[in-house]
Amino acid sequence: MARKKIIRIALVLVGVFVLLSATLVVHIYMVTSEPVVNSNLNLSRIDVEGSLSDEDVAQLKSKVNAIPGVHKAYVNADAGTIVYGYYNDQQNPDAVYATLSSSTDYRLTKFEVSEEDLAKGCPAFDENSITFKVGAFVQNVIH
Repeated sequence: MARKKIIRIALVLVGVFVLLSATLVVHIYMVTSEPVVNSNLNLSRIDVEGSLSDEDVAQLKSKVNAIPGVHKAYVNADAGTIVYGYYNDQQNPDAVYATLSSSTDYRLTKFEVSEEDLAKGCPAFDENSITFKVGAFVQNVIH
């Protein structure tokens, strides 16, 4: 009786191990894909003064997306910003700003990153977060 119980427990453990291993293999297969080549894709921002209606957002988005070399644009009406991706081998932010300024009546300001912000690095990272601190520690150990 005890031997049957041990065999049953062993079979359950082997079954769980096989199931978890298969899940891991499937997960790795699903998340592994061809690398996306976007080394020449940059982001820039243009600030818009005043409030924007839904029509303004749609108009600005279509105008920015129509500029050659611009990959995709997002207009945030609440923040009054236009964030767009562009291919730096086809376009530059000064030309996008000039084209948009000349084709619209909105008061636009090209966003310039301050020297202080450049020294900080990526603005998406919260320097007080655990993730940032662990990453900084690992980077300091490696370098």
